[in-house]
Amino acid sequence: MDFLTSAIRKFLSVERRDRELLLQAAFLVGLTRIGLSTLQFRAVQRLLAGLAQVPRPSRKGRQPSVDRLVWSVVATAGYMPRATCLTQALAAHVLLRWYRYPSSVHIGVTRGQPGQLRGHAWLESRGRIVLGGQDFAQYTRLVGVA
Repeated sequence: MDFLTSAIRKFLSVERRDRELLLQAAFLVGLTRIGLSTLQFRAVQRLLAGLAQVPRPSRKGRQPSVDRLVWSVVATAGYMPRATCLTQALAAHVLLRWYRYPSSVHIGVTRGQPGQLRGHAWLESRGRIVLGGQDFAQYTRLVGVA
């Protein structure tokens, strides 16, 4: 119960604008996580591509930055079990598209222990890696999702 109380207090302590972003991110991370664990990847791609086509309505005030949108995804993913780099990259991709930022998800692999491949996903926007870029250089890019 302390974990839940702490999470609620933390959520209520952020600005209203950030709470809205966190709720949007939580929805997308949760939906993506459930989709990836219950559907084929192509079905998840189609679902998220459809969601990404629905831009957020313009509101008074400043548009959140790419970094702030990515922050909201990373922050909420920390509260969701197994919200992997792929889950986060796909959810952040939709969120950035909602706010009319260009982005693309990249998936790559590298060799792990003998006979094993390790995968990684990262997100780019305007030629800059905005999520998952810590060690992406060691991965061979296989797929890009625009």
